[in-house]
Amino acid sequence: MRPRYENEKTLAAETKFKESLEARFNVEFQKLPISYRADFAVIKDGEVTGFAELKNRNVDYETYPTLILSLSKYQAMELLTPYGSPVLFVRFNDGDYMYTFDSLSTRIEVGGRWDRDDWQDIEPVVHIPRSYLKQIHYDDTTE
Repeated sequence: MRPRYENEKTLAAETKFKESLEARFNVEFQKLPISYRADFAVIKDGEVTGFAELKNRNVDYETYPTLILSLSKYQAMELLTPYGSPVLFVRFNDGDYMYTFDSLSTRIEVGGRWDRDDWQDIEPVVHIPRSYLKQIHYDDTTE
């Protein structure tokens, strides 16, 4: 059986990140069943306005030139586009960023996590250039 990589520590980090985003954007994030492939539905005034995937990366923003995301996750998020804007939120050690699924990088490679000895962690991945990520500023609520 394949291990699940969500655990108490990662879920606590996700909850903290989610709460800061909810306060920043004045929305509610509703956790979704795993079958949706997105972490959350984004709710504003009782209506689903989008979908969110949250990632915590234990590196600084400038560590790598791209952010990698599995191609299957990317495709799943794009499929939600007709039902509300999907957004990828990424927390790096030195800041939070967001990416809207509107500009696919053409660079797709095989990659993933090699350190867990899980062959299913190696798959086609999309390289999203750092320049496609927009920094989230929590002290500026004019967006």
